[in-house]
Amino acid sequence: MKRLSLYFLLTFIFLSSFISAQVVIEGYVFQSDNRGFLNRVHVRLVESATNSEVGETLSDMDGFFTFKAELNKEYKIIANKEMFEEMVELISTSKNVANGKVFARVEMKRAPGYVFEITMAEKREDPDIPVDAIRGALIEVYNNTTEKLDVIFEDHPHPDFQVNLLKGNHYTILIRKQGYLAKRLEAYVDVEGCILCFEGVGKVEPGVSDNLTEGNEMGVLLANLELERIEQDKTFEINNLYYDYGKWELKPEGRAELNKVINLFKDNPALIIELGSHTDSRGKSNKNQELSEKRAQSAVSYLKTYGNIPPENIVARGYGESKILNKCKDGVDCSESQHARNRRTELKIIGERSDFTFKSLIELKEEEKMEALIRELQNQDQVRVKEGEKLSDVLEKDELGLKETEEVKQDLPKSKPVLTETKKANESEEAKGVKEKANDQVKEEVKENNPTPPASDLTHRIVIHFSYQPLPSNHAIYKEHKDVYEYISPQNYRYYLIEAFSSEADAHDALEDKWLEKYPNAYIMTFKGDERIN
Repeated sequence: MKRLSLYFLLTFIFLSSFISAQVVIEGYVFQSDNRGFLNRVHVRLVESATNSEVGETLSDMDGFFTFKAELNKEYKIIANKEMFEEMVELISTSKNVANGKVFARVEMKRAPGYVFEITMAEKREDPDIPVDAIRGALIEVYNNTTEKLDVIFEDHPHPDFQVNLLKGNHYTILIRKQGYLAKRLEAYVDVEGCILCFEGVGKVEPGVSDNLTEGNEMGVLLANLELERIEQDKTFEINNLYYDYGKWELKPEGRAELNKVINLFKDNPALIIELGSHTDSRGKSNKNQELSEKRAQSAVSYLKTYGNIPPENIVARGYGESKILNKCKDGVDCSESQHARNRRTELKIIGERSDFTFKSLIELKEEEKMEALIRELQNQDQVRVKEGEKLSDVLEKDELGLKETEEVKQDLPKSKPVLTETKKANESEEAKGVKEKANDQVKEEVKENNPTPPASDLTHRIVIHFSYQPLPSNHAIYKEHKDVYEYISPQNYRYYLIEAFSSEADAHDALEDKWLEKYPNAYIMTFKGDERIN
């Protein structure tokens, strides 16, 4: 009995000593300059001597946190919160202990960057008619610098949201809601020469309660964002899509504008769009009608070929001079700028598909990175990647033979670009007919619309094969095609081309209608004389 009593006594003494060695650490996290307590701060308690973590927690709405620790030890409190610099506070449980507690104050300093507060509403068509706030949107924020998705709000219940923008980063914000056109914003924070730049949003202002600091290094930014409702027959004009007089071939600046239209389709894959081309009233109406149809088809062919836009999503239509916007109809004397107002290209919403494939912002960004890589390669050589293919697979295909390495590049001798016909044969009657018809159309149009035009010497050919070495004379493409041209690039790469078109639109039509099924990686290459220009 005495032994049992002694056992309980020793156990009690041991537990008492253990309990008495415990202490509670209580603290608050607040922003520097007494700007308020900080909630949801990630706080860790680490023993200084062993650098081992004792525990972790999140501060509550009042910035409060608590830990249990051992008496007479040294600790580190490590606090982290997005948009704030990490804070390490030293604390000792061997002094300043009152009623078994030690108190800590953790002051955190804002990191350089911004809080971007966006309020969403329907686009105002009439200043006197109120508009609805946008709720239930899908909001995705992608950091292009880290190549990671930062934030996603699904079915966001509020018309406003916040995005943290850190210095040295480029962000893409994509907002989508059923029934509205998707809205894409680009934010550059001290990157690419921009201290603070925005694309795709109107006026951005400092917050009333938290103006930007001196030097624009941190603060709150406010913006109102308008989403346009998808409505039948709503039209959008494509700016800067110009053509030479009486011509329908796309100019380089026109391609840049059509690349924006490609992005519109990527963000809004359900849209069915009519691309309409309009002329001014000068010249014969039937020729203007024909010209507008060719221009519309040229633009649509570009979108299908280079944007992989499904044919069911877009149609081409030429309006000629049937929809003049001002007084400049037949017989009316107008200035060049007045006539120019009527020469335009418009997009019109004519429907929506229900069988489209939805892609997340991450998937869209992966596609865009691949396209950027392809454009980089195109500075040396053309490489086309179809939807569903991987660039690595295309580069390894025997069809194109693209297995390029830096060593191979260095070993290749440089040469002057050369375009030669590698195998000549009598031109078929069909080919002659196509060429004669194309030439006749061009001549007729020039005659009607421009008495003294500059002669066009652009030729558009279809690339069907690529190689580092000359192809043998018994290669399959020589058996398939009577006329094959070989283009040798400055890097000594060899491209094998077929057919020749004076019209880029006709080249794209032939590519889509005749050759893509047989040569999935075929594309258009354009020459001025023997010089490649694209």
